[in-house]
Amino acid sequence: MGLRAEKSSTEPNENSPNSGTGILPVQCFHSYGLEARTTELCTVINDETMLPTTLPQLESDRLILRNIEPSDAEAFQVICNDEDMARGTGLIPFPYPEGEAARWIDEKLAALREGMGGAFAITIKESGQVVGDVSLEVTETQGCVEVGYVVGREFKGRGFATEALKRIVQWYFETTPHHRLFANCFCSNPASARILEKAGFQREGLLRQNFCQGDRLEDDYIYGLIRADFESNRLEPTT
Repeated sequence: MGLRAEKSSTEPNENSPNSGTGILPVQCFHSYGLEARTTELCTVINDETMLPTTLPQLESDRLILRNIEPSDAEAFQVICNDEDMARGTGLIPFPYPEGEAARWIDEKLAALREGMGGAFAITIKESGQVVGDVSLEVTETQGCVEVGYVVGREFKGRGFATEALKRIVQWYFETTPHHRLFANCFCSNPASARILEKAGFQREGLLRQNFCQGDRLEDDYIYGLIRADFESNRLEPTT
C-alpha cells in the first residue's frame, strides 16, 4: 500500500553511456570490463525466483513485522480511509471503498506466491495492533525492488515507519540477492522523504509532473539505496 509501481519510476540517466540504448545497467557491466564478480552478480539477479515466496517475522525495538493476513483487512480499512493519506500517496482512494483492504491483501498475497512482491504488516510488539505496512514490488529493472509504506494517522510522529523500514532494509540486503531498493514520493510530502533519508536512502532525481493527483500534476522525488551503500554503512534497524 502506498506503492506507485503502476507507472515506471526507473528512468535512464542522461549522463550514462547507456542512455537511450534500452540496455539495463546490470546487463552493461561486461562492457566496462569489470571483474568476474560482476558476472556472478548478473547471474544472481537474473534468478527467476525474484523475491522470496514467504516473508519472515522480523522484530525491532518496538515492532513486529509480519506477513499481512486476510484478518488484517478490518484494520487497514480504517487506516486507509484517510483523506490526507490519499493525497500524500496518490494511489489510495478517498473515501476508501468498502472491501478495498481485503482486495489489496489478496493482491499482495498473490504477488508473494509468485515471488513478485508482498507486504509486511507493521504491528506494535506489546499489543499486536496493526499500525501500517511496508510493501515490496519487483520492477522490470533486474535486481530492483520498489518499496512503499503507510502508517495510520493516529500512529504518525512516533517513528514507526522509519523503524520498520530500517529493519526491512536490513533483511532485504542480508537475505536476498537483489542490489537495489527504490521509492518515489511526492515533493509535496516532505515527511515521507524524511523517512526514506533516515533509513539510508539517497535522493537520486526529480520527475517533474510525473503523477496526476486529482486535478493537479505532482512532482516526484526518486530515492534509492544500493547494496554497496548498505554494506559500507550498515544501518541500526531500531533507531
